[in-house]
Amino acid sequence: MTVRFDMRHLRAFAVTAEQLHFTRAANTLHMTQQSLSTQIRQLENELGVELFIRTTRKVELTAAGAKFYEYVRDIFARLDAAVEDTRRIASGERGRLRIGYTPTVGKGVLPEIMVEVHQRLPDLHVVTVEGWTRDVTSAVAEGRLDVGVARCAVLTPALEGITLMHEPLGAVVGVGSPLANLDVIPVEELLGYLLITLPRDLSPGFYDRVIASFPMHAAEGRVHELQQLGHDTFFGDTFAHAEILAGNAFFVTFERHYPRMFEGFVWRPVSPPPLVGTDLVFSREGRSPSVDSFLEIATEVAKRRQRT
Repeated sequence: MTVRFDMRHLRAFAVTAEQLHFTRAANTLHMTQQSLSTQIRQLENELGVELFIRTTRKVELTAAGAKFYEYVRDIFARLDAAVEDTRRIASGERGRLRIGYTPTVGKGVLPEIMVEVHQRLPDLHVVTVEGWTRDVTSAVAEGRLDVGVARCAVLTPALEGITLMHEPLGAVVGVGSPLANLDVIPVEELLGYLLITLPRDLSPGFYDRVIASFPMHAAEGRVHELQQLGHDTFFGDTFAHAEILAGNAFFVTFERHYPRMFEGFVWRPVSPPPLVGTDLVFSREGRSPSVDSFLEIATEVAKRRQRT
């Protein structure tokens, strides 16, 4: 069955059914009573039923009219919800956001960002996935993730990025090492020790930044890439664990990565401090409003954190 009425007819019916008074309904709709009566008759003719019982004293809904009113109220309620949802999705307040992040970021600024996101965008469905920088950037480029949060991200032509903040690297050393007795370790004091870092294959930008900060270690071949990888990084790598504990090596990382350091090890700042960026990575094309909202919140949180 093809219907020939539109939203004007439904609105006229809904207001009249609510007020059960043609004059008041016409005033509410800012139309003449004759125009309102015409629209109601057109709707009744199209449906093939009477919707109202009209007498000189009152207006009542017929049984069919009462049932139709239930449907019409539901239509307008759904329409209002659809309009609101559409506006919230367009503003980035609603929808889905898939975020990939690297391990050190997960123990750094990201938790603070996520608290703010949940507070300000409670209806945004957020999914977070941990991975290495190479995997996170690839997933964003391929559309499997919406945004990536990583250290020293290497951008491809499909990606765009902004640097959120910079944090200093320090050194994890064994408590028995002479380096542990220093409050701040000068870079030159590290020359006689093996440098242990993340594999370049998994975090190429981070690895290159570390090597640029300790060029003599690379020149002398005194660099070891972790081979047994997990959340505990160096602590789970048998070789790295033993060498650092014995006082022969150091592992470069951020202070916040180990809120509680493993027994037998300490973290010390390095001077001059090698600064490493935390980057937000997103698609160069088709960026969603939810990504824009996330970038705005992340930037605010990072600026606030840098001031403290």
